[in-house]
Amino acid sequence: MKIFTPNSSMIKDVRWVSDSDNNNNGTMYVQFSNSNVYRYGNVSLSRFLAFQNADSAGTYFDKRIKNSYVSTRLPNGFPKAAQLQAVSA
Repeated sequence: MKIFTPNSSMIKDVRWVSDSDNNNNGTMYVQFSNSNVYRYGNVSLSRFLAFQNADSAGTYFDKRIKNSYVSTRLPNGFPKAAQLQAVSA
């Protein structure tokens, strides 16, 4: 699992978990400043790293992620560590 906390008023925390069958793609979890957490599937590691290194996480999210991946709101927040490991196993 890879985690970063951007310096952003829009995004609080981002996590990426590798898929078991392909280490270059994974599931990304984004927590927004309002504490809502969304899951984005089939996100490449290179996309996650570009997001992490972007000058503005909010702008990068709006332009490169928001409408490019299917999202699911997770009403209970981030999955527990065991559930995240299950995604990557």
